[in-house]
Order: sequence, then C-alpha cells, then structure tokens
Amino acid sequence: MLFQLGVNLFCEEIATNLFFILNYRGINLIVAYNLVMSTEKGLKGEKVAEKYLISLGYQILAQNYHSYFGEVDLVCQKGETIVFVEVKNYKKDSIKTPYQAVSNSKRHKIIKTAQRYIMEHRLDNVAVQFDVLIIESGNVIDHLEGAFILD
Repeated sequence: MLFQLGVNLFCEEIATNLFFILNYRGINLIVAYNLVMSTEKGLKGEKVAEKYLISLGYQILAQNYHSYFGEVDLVCQKGETIVFVEVKNYKKDSIKTPYQAVSNSKRHKIIKTAQRYIMEHRLDNVAVQFDVLIIESGNVIDHLEGAFILD
C-alpha cells in the first residue's frame, strides 16, 4: 500500500516494515521502521511497568485501551483513584530526554482517551491521575505520579 503523507513524503508498508520515502530537492531519503520490533519493545516495557505497578498496590484494569482519540498504555486503580499510565521506553543515546517524551499533543490524546474510558465505564465523580513511567534497559528508572492534569 503506497500513500502520500505530505507534500513529498510517501509511505509504504511491506510486511512488518514501514518505509518512508522523503524527496527533498530531488534527493530521495528512505527510512525503514520495523513495526514488529517497535511493538515488541513497547510490550516488554509495558510488562515491566505492569509488574512494577502491581508491586506498589495498583490494580491493572486495562492494557492498551484504545479509543477514537488514541491509546493509553495502562489503566489502573489505586485506592479510589483511576490512574492512566503512559509507558516510555528510553534509550540512553536518544536525542530527547525521557521527560520530553510525552508531548502536549500526546498528553491531549491521553486525556481525551481517559475521558472516553471514564464515560464508557460510567465512573462518575472518580479521582483521576495521569502517570508516566520511564523504562530503561528493562528497569523502571522513574515514576512521574500526577505528571499532568485534565485540561
């Protein structure tokens, strides 16, 4: 499947790889992205996060909850609070710090998805919290509780 993503940017999905072809001033730049490796890495990080949260007394309510707006990695409950958790796998050689990994746009999508979860499960007047877990080399290196709030 070949489709245009932007003015000189084309994307083709072949098996489990996504190829981006960017034509800039007559020069084609090709970037390959392995969907399976990315998904496997994400799932491994989410399993680490899940074990960590359970050890802290969280109850896992949902994994990879999807809505029209986006996805939340983990939906948990701790006491009377529903906690929506974004898990970020971090590589030491990454350009961004792990604290820059959740953009304003991503936060907005998480919040809208959380609102959909709350409505779908009829959780009126429930306390809500948004956490970010940073995973590096299979270990939780930081747990940002209350990383952001509802708009």
